[in-house]
Amino acid sequence: MNGKERIVAALNRQPVDRTPVWFMRQAGRHLPEYRKLAAEHSFWERCQDLDLCTNITMQPLHRYGSIDAAIVFSDILTPLPALGYEVEYGGGIRIDPFSFDDVDDWTTFSARQHAPWAADALKAIGEDHDSIARLGFAGCPWTTSMYLLAGGTGDKEFHNTRATVFSNPDEAQRVLLHMAEAVGDLLADQVNHGGADAVQLFDTWAGLLSVEDYHRIALPATQRAIEVFRERAERRVPLIHYAKGSGHLHEGHPHARHRCVVPRLAGRPARQPDLVWRPIRLPRQPRPLSDARHARGGPYGGSARAE
Repeated sequence: MNGKERIVAALNRQPVDRTPVWFMRQAGRHLPEYRKLAAEHSFWERCQDLDLCTNITMQPLHRYGSIDAAIVFSDILTPLPALGYEVEYGGGIRIDPFSFDDVDDWTTFSARQHAPWAADALKAIGEDHDSIARLGFAGCPWTTSMYLLAGGTGDKEFHNTRATVFSNPDEAQRVLLHMAEAVGDLLADQVNHGGADAVQLFDTWAGLLSVEDYHRIALPATQRAIEVFRERAERRVPLIHYAKGSGHLHEGHPHARHRCVVPRLAGRPARQPDLVWRPIRLPRQPRPLSDARHARGGPYGGSARAE
């Protein structure tokens, strides 16, 4: 089997000759050849220039060999400039200030019109390397919106941003659902025009939510993004859902719409019995803290302490 056959078979739960291999952050700072380009070109240049993007996407395959897939070099914040927000990198992420009123002025995002470079790079790679799987990706609405509402990197776990979401649930849901339309279209473009063999949704900050809050706040927008993707994609390809730190969310998780769900890959549950609770939810969430602790602790149990 070649890499493309191996990846696609595994994602469709079919036999493979060996375990397929690719890395989540495959292209990037661990490669000296990438660091050289990063010193010469801005981040957006690296994403948007076809030659740079294809070069960076293929760097790890040239260096390591025996990798079965190339995941396109892009960014989860790709939709934001088209919605009117400048995104700057370097010493953290900086994004133009956001207001909930902005949503009324958001343009309808079109990946082909506003951000075609990921799909274009995937297409170019397929023309020269048809034996490897090509993976497209986008950020989940929840994670992308966290950066937008925070104005960039924010504090370590987006405490202030989550407090804003909990205090403005209707407005936040509106943002998330609008973002879902953009995310779904971005994924579909990578299939339709890029020839992606599979796509991945990155939800870096899903693990910041309890099961209840995830289902209430983040999940509807994720489901909508997948619906938009399935409606607009001209081919049916596997979809991988990576939700960082989401082990406590897996029980009862609606897997039916996903071909593959990536579990939490880090952490030692046996050493996580004590949960630290910060008061980000207290102003608008009157339910007992014991209930919140149980929801967050899930099968790990343990005690909670206020901070």
